[in-house]
Amino acid sequence: FAFKIGYNEGTNPLYNGNISLTQWRSANTDNSLKTYSYTYDALNRIKTAIDNTGNYNLTEVHYDKNGNITNLQRQGHINGAATVFGIMDNLTYNYQANSNKLIKVADAGNTTYGFKDGTNQTIEYTYDANGNMVKDLNKGIVGPSNSNGILYNHLNLPTEVRFGSVNKIKYIYDATGIKLSKQVITSGQPDSYTYYAGNYIYAGSSLKFFSHPEGYVEQDGTNFDYVYQYKDHLGNVRLSYSDADGNGFINASTEIIEENNYYPFGLQHKGYNTNITSTNIALKRKFGGKEYQDELGLDWYDITARNYDPALGRWMNVDPLAEMMRRHSPYNYAFNNPIFFIDPDGMMPTGPGDPPINTTSIAVTRKASSIWNSIKTIATNSPVENISLAKNSITSTLSEVAKVGLAYVNDGFSGAGNVVLDGIGENIQKTSIEENISVADATKVWTDGVMLDITAGIATEGFLPAISKATQAAKGKTDVYRAWGGDSKQGGFSWTTENPKNVTNFRDKAGLPSGAESQSVNSATFITKGTINNNDIILKRNALPLDGNKGGLPEILVDPKNVQYGQTSPNN
Repeated sequence: FAFKIGYNEGTNPLYNGNISLTQWRSANTDNSLKTYSYTYDALNRIKTAIDNTGNYNLTEVHYDKNGNITNLQRQGHINGAATVFGIMDNLTYNYQANSNKLIKVADAGNTTYGFKDGTNQTIEYTYDANGNMVKDLNKGIVGPSNSNGILYNHLNLPTEVRFGSVNKIKYIYDATGIKLSKQVITSGQPDSYTYYAGNYIYAGSSLKFFSHPEGYVEQDGTNFDYVYQYKDHLGNVRLSYSDADGNGFINASTEIIEENNYYPFGLQHKGYNTNITSTNIALKRKFGGKEYQDELGLDWYDITARNYDPALGRWMNVDPLAEMMRRHSPYNYAFNNPIFFIDPDGMMPTGPGDPPINTTSIAVTRKASSIWNSIKTIATNSPVENISLAKNSITSTLSEVAKVGLAYVNDGFSGAGNVVLDGIGENIQKTSIEENISVADATKVWTDGVMLDITAGIATEGFLPAISKATQAAKGKTDVYRAWGGDSKQGGFSWTTENPKNVTNFRDKAGLPSGAESQSVNSATFITKGTINNNDIILKRNALPLDGNKGGLPEILVDPKNVQYGQTSPNN
């Protein structure tokens, strides 16, 4: 499989960071080169995606002033065998007055494939007080006696999706919203159970797979087989394959398990390379690497905090961080630029080069705090106490601390530091398991300016400088600045570590709204300096382009109530 991204080439070359072209080719049955050429509007939202075969075009994408899709047209298959192609979807979206809530979709194309237009009612979608969709008449999601078809818990996660009085899907989560199980109840059939035990996924009592950084491992009798996956820049699973005969080579005709290719917004192509040689539920992980839930015609992606419909290009729930993106509809996907942005957990879109809000970032903070506590314990103990810890290290929960304490007694700072450094490889594996992240991400946790800085500091500088570094890493603060005025208020989420007064062409580099397509103006009349705790940072990224301003300045997103406000001065 080969995949290419183009920025300044193709039918519509672009010079603003948007992707103008993607190309791919596989060694599957149809090994011809496939191409998408993209165009965007002035707000960097996708307008068209033209396929070189003409069978998978996306066109006529229009938006209202809030960024809600109002029209969308797709070319695609219009028969069951996916051998005849035409206008598969010609969608018109209708919204509740003065709201971002979708209430009806009309399809003037084929109503059976792509978006399935199952009814023609004035109101086809209804919502609860939190903005969660509770009925979808097109999919028959409605409860008995016309009651709500979707029930939610306190985290706005669905606990039950009902298709009439019998057929339903039920979910169980832990207290933090991590999905533990899915039960599918179908009339006349045994109930189907899927259990999510961290990285291990079971169908009933049978282990089906567990993930590794390059794919997954599936059980084959008493053995386990590696399945490898090629993912594109958005984490979309494109090709799954396995060296089934163990000869070290991949036979394209027998060892490609599945190929997936997508329209913008995630609907899957049909009509070529559709051979699938496995029924493992691991293959349900497709767009963005997330689980596609097709049971009972649900056809949603479970993206952790929310549910997403790729046929519509919309979420079914309000963005949990909607207050951070007030210029965007809380239901739109990836700022309506699904070629560049991805939403890894349903909370906030990020670019492929941006650090997502994910378990890796959380793990860094947690491990920094953990090692800080360990260092603090050793540094405050007397040598006698550290020796005592060492003697009890076999059963003590502070065994790792005890090892360091004993090394400190015997060999001073250098010995203590070397013991900690020697344990990094082991701790990477532990972090991977404890935090349910890949070994690659766990390695990143231990090398992202937190762990190695502290441990190397112990070995080379002694405890006091190392403790200072640990404090900065786990408990540190950062000075930030916010330029504001006009439509932009002092208490916003967007800050920078650069003093605007020292930045040439600050407005351009900060990507400030300037009254064009954004319909708002940040006059940057004032500059407020503040201080934040590092563990309150929601996201670090480079400022995005807006209204002709290029962006690129370091940007920090933080809840304004977590900012310690300092001096405000005029910006001259």
